[in-house]
Amino acid sequence: MVLESIKRWGHSWGGAHIMVRSDNSATVASINKGTSRSPELLSLIQEIFWLSVQYSFRVSATFIPGINNTLADRISRLDSLSHAMEARQILSNFSDNIVLCKYHMTPLSFIHLQDLWRRG
Repeated sequence: MVLESIKRWGHSWGGAHIMVRSDNSATVASINKGTSRSPELLSLIQEIFWLSVQYSFRVSATFIPGINNTLADRISRLDSLSHAMEARQILSNFSDNIVLCKYHMTPLSFIHLQDLWRRG
């Protein structure tokens, strides 16, 4: 999801520091160290690094305990309508501006959530 967001919006982040918040400690460590023992994760980290160089922004990560990461967890499950409606209800308590949430989800999920938001 981080890589997809960078591909989608990275061009507009020049000079910014992007903080990734995750409940996965291996992901946090890999992003912060810039490496991983897992070949698959290493490939993703390398792509994130080169995109950050190309678009001139800095990426780091911080750990959020899973119990405190419920909003992002629900947003990541927007493939099902019931989860999407539940996420919409939760988001309405956090922000009047759905655009602020685009940094926490894939582009497809963000577009889907925007459509649901507009339908009310």
